Amino acid sequence: MGLVIGFYLYFWLYSGNWQLLSAGVWNETNQLATLLSPGFFIAGRAIAIPKLIAVPLTLTIAAGTTYALGLWIEQRLKRSNRRRGYPFSADQIQSRLFAIATFIAFNSLFFMGVRPTLGYLPLAVQQGLSWLAVTTSSFWLAKTWRRSAQRYNRERDANLLRRQLGKSTLDFYKALEGRSLEDLNPDELYALARVLPDFSQDYRSQLYRGVLRDALEQRSVSPASSLGMFQALRQNLGLTEDDHWTVLEALKLEEPLLFQVGGFGRSPHSTAIDATVMRATVPLGNEATVYKAPPSVDDASDDATVYRPPRD
Repeated sequence: MGLVIGFYLYFWLYSGNWQLLSAGVWNETNQLATLLSPGFFIAGRAIAIPKLIAVPLTLTIAAGTTYALGLWIEQRLKRSNRRRGYPFSADQIQSRLFAIATFIAFNSLFFMGVRPTLGYLPLAVQQGLSWLAVTTSSFWLAKTWRRSAQRYNRERDANLLRRQLGKSTLDFYKALEGRSLEDLNPDELYALARVLPDFSQDYRSQLYRGVLRDALEQRSVSPASSLGMFQALRQNLGLTEDDHWTVLEALKLEEPLLFQVGGFGRSPHSTAIDATVMRATVPLGNEATVYKAPPSVDDASDDATVYRPPRD
């Protein structure tokens, strides 16, 4: 948000008015020759700070100011949340602040950057585009406002599950009474994966394997964090933690590149094995067992294994 505001604010600081952008005068032909020219023109006076310094200075101050303001607001909201007995989670507070910042950044970009350049269009068209931008961003903010980390994870899992179901050779038309997989919400997708008669335990494991593989390939989860991230999905598919580790170990043997940090095509000796669970604490009764860390990255080899925390 600060970068957007600082970027367009500089047009005014550089020229002394808001007409520079809409008039197209900012499109200087020999910009390198003017790098050491005065970078500010305020109140009718040129300030002898070179453009080479004035531009990053403006962006830094604008970004730093909005960042500090955001931190201050976040801390105030969290203190207020504590006084009210934690009605919202910390993630939810942060998510809503990010949504507000995105809303302000989008509208600042439009009204400070796009709107001034639309002078060649009829006034009615300009106003229509302005209302469209505000209305669209407002609908997005209202939709995002109700989202939570749990809901996001559920929708993410549902989208991955929908992709796997779409690869199936099963005929869903009759079971869904003419609806498609795209029409199903997350709850309906989970129910479908459990109740269809052709969905055996092995088939549900294959579905879970496909979902896990897609998530690892997209780098949306790491092998070490996937156990917790897909807990709800396993519960809905009737799978256990042991099933998860079995699938993860099979993927490690068949597609080891999925377990390398930093992307595909890199040597496993040059990166940490993301599947390595350095410490795992698993409650057993009233006690917690802390398992020793597996070998270090320096000892990693091409046949590095996925470390499954022992059950007993």
